[in-house]
Amino acid sequence: MSHCHCVNCRKAHAAAFSTNLEIHPRQLTFLRGKDSLRSYRTDSGSHTAFCTTCGSTLVCWGDGDPDPTYVCAATLDTEFHGKPEFHIFVSGRVPWHEIRDQLPRFERNSDDPI
Repeated sequence: MSHCHCVNCRKAHAAAFSTNLEIHPRQLTFLRGKDSLRSYRTDSGSHTAFCTTCGSTLVCWGDGDPDPTYVCAATLDTEFHGKPEFHIFVSGRVPWHEIRDQLPRFERNSDDPI
């Protein structure tokens, strides 16, 4: 689980960052409501899927294969006890948000340390 500060996550969530779970696309199964999902491609090439009923952003993914899928942690209906492990795309952090925790920080993705 990570906090993502990229512009796409910030805009999709109307927040300073989003907290996401990284999974392999084959691990994701929608039990209901899949017909209510719509997606769009961002300017940076990633894709975001949202619910047309409630407006919540649910998942995002890149163009590459096999790119991981990122599930927005706040949308899970089941209890989840994981905790964020790091920050990604801190290069896109809004200037008014100060990261105060001691989690590792990555300029872009978790393969690109600061």
